Amino acid sequence: MEKPWFRVHKFWGWYPVTPLAWVTISAMALSIAGIFLVVDLNSNSISSTISNSFPPISLIVTLTIFIALMKGQAPKFGKASINKLEYSPDDPKIYILLPILSFFAGIYYLSQDHIFSAFLFLIETFILYIIYKELTILSKNE
Repeated sequence: MEKPWFRVHKFWGWYPVTPLAWVTISAMALSIAGIFLVVDLNSNSISSTISNSFPPISLIVTLTIFIALMKGQAPKFGKASINKLEYSPDDPKIYILLPILSFFAGIYYLSQDHIFSAFLFLIETFILYIIYKELTILSKNE
């Protein structure tokens, strides 16, 4: 098996350990900055900048989390020693809230006639549901 790109953080999430992981994180940061700047050039208020940049930025963060899950070390859930690596005190079942919230954000943008933003949130909902299912499968295999 190849070396994982990301290692599990002691409390939550992953951190990069290989050059490819750092490229992934850098691409995410540059994409977020680029989207924010492009949207800011085309808007006339900070509220429209934030509301128009939020859907693509949240999708980019979701894709980065998905890459970390697929290419990183598998987290272990439960009441293990806090000093052990790969341990997460989270209950993976709570992650079902993420696709639900993303779905409702898509509904909100759809009600505001932002079809493209709503579509981005529906894609994000699907990816977050895959992440949820993968995390619950990982927790059952322990």
